[in-house]
Amino acid sequence: MSPAFWLTLALAAPPKNDPDPHRGAETWLQPAPHIQAERDTSRPPAATGAIFVPAMTDPRFEPAYVVTRDGKTVAERRMGSKLWVPPGTYHVLVGSGDIGEKLEFEVVVAPQRTTFVPVEWSGIRITVVNERGTPFRGTYELVRLPEREYVGIGLGADLSQGETLTSWLVEPGKYMVLSAGESYRARKNFATIRVPPGELVRYTLVLDETTGDVLGAGEVDEEVSPSPEATGPWNVSVLVGGSLSFNKSDDVVGKPEGMSFDVSAFLETIGGYDALSHLFYTRLYIEEQGRLTLPEGFYLNLVDTFDVDLLYMYRVVSWFGPYVRASLATSLVPSFQDFETPTDVKKLGTSGEPIGYEADTSDVQLTEPFAPIDLRYGAGGRFEFSPTYWFDFKARLGVGARHVFARDLFVLADDEDTADFEIRQVPDFNQFGVESSILTELRITRWVLFKAEADVLVPFDAPSETVLDVEATVALRLASFASLNYVVRLELDRAITTELQLDQSVLLRFAYKFL
Repeated sequence: MSPAFWLTLALAAPPKNDPDPHRGAETWLQPAPHIQAERDTSRPPAATGAIFVPAMTDPRFEPAYVVTRDGKTVAERRMGSKLWVPPGTYHVLVGSGDIGEKLEFEVVVAPQRTTFVPVEWSGIRITVVNERGTPFRGTYELVRLPEREYVGIGLGADLSQGETLTSWLVEPGKYMVLSAGESYRARKNFATIRVPPGELVRYTLVLDETTGDVLGAGEVDEEVSPSPEATGPWNVSVLVGGSLSFNKSDDVVGKPEGMSFDVSAFLETIGGYDALSHLFYTRLYIEEQGRLTLPEGFYLNLVDTFDVDLLYMYRVVSWFGPYVRASLATSLVPSFQDFETPTDVKKLGTSGEPIGYEADTSDVQLTEPFAPIDLRYGAGGRFEFSPTYWFDFKARLGVGARHVFARDLFVLADDEDTADFEIRQVPDFNQFGVESSILTELRITRWVLFKAEADVLVPFDAPSETVLDVEATVALRLASFASLNYVVRLELDRAITTELQLDQSVLLRFAYKFL
């Protein structure tokens, strides 16, 4: 920070004995500083005094404050907790980012007294949602204006996994929220936000889940499970929408002729309860999108989703608690494999034996309505480990079960050596074993973010049929005008297909303004 900034701050700030000089506590998710300090009942060692830095949100998801003396680090402490030290002069570093990016405050500690650090910083809490309003782990970047100083890479939270948003603690002012990889001089895929000193701003960022593009943003609180001290423990939302479109083209260059009818509809209900040690989350999501070709009556299914998620967690301590979860997923309408030319299709049973044959067909049905039905549930322990501001580790370990009711589900099993196009029937199956979920976030300086997530189910009776789903992301800011994102996903589910499913994508974004 520049000397001019600190001089201005020193002249403008009220006396340091006021921990909330800007009266911003009314915007926080935590009570006023004095109330927070009273809740810390830690006993002081002899001949010591306390340093106290208030928290705006859940202290577990704010960067810890650092206390130094004579250029050496004395300790790191969670926001909202006291640090007992011998009397003397100390420097307190508060904020997100590297040590050199934090705001610095000088405090004088007296024996048997609590010295409050005045809240001269600002808080930003960004909820990332898709166009339906569902929170997800979308990636964004935060840049300070007008200096265009890069602050760091941020992530949304998946509430269905019991995750909570992390909070930015920054210098007051104006900031730009960018789609991951976008240029600092972007004229699209960005939004701006102004944060007053001492206040918490709750911001919603709407991203396209596929491309990461910014679809909208604003100071709209979309959190499903906010602090009970802010709005009460219960939070319920219901969202319904859809569209109808009729299209007819005749002799239009570049478009197929004929008529089509497009339909889309969705329903999403989210409920949350968060009070003291209890967290409950439930979500129902239904979406249908397709195209009906007229007059043939062929329906092309584009999106077909029916999902139910339930999660309950009890926090025994801040970093551990047992959980119980359940989910159900299926489809509403049948799906088909379409062929450009009439094709002979051979249907194989679950063991590979022929069970049907269709000659010269333009399409073949792969699923029935409400097929397959995938039911999963489990129970165990959930862990959270964040030893420092640049590393987060979250994990679930327990016992889980999976029941799949195939209901005449067929998958592609074509053999290029045969003339016929082959599809294979998938049997019903059950799996019961050890389930585990791991999420790791590593901020390697403010320029690099590494995130890895893995879900595993190891059946007790058939460990070789382990179900594995791994997704890893590396977000790298190369320069102010260029960045690189790499995403890889591995999925292995031998109960459905023996092939390892691999999906990779590399996104290089760059833009430079000459004039």
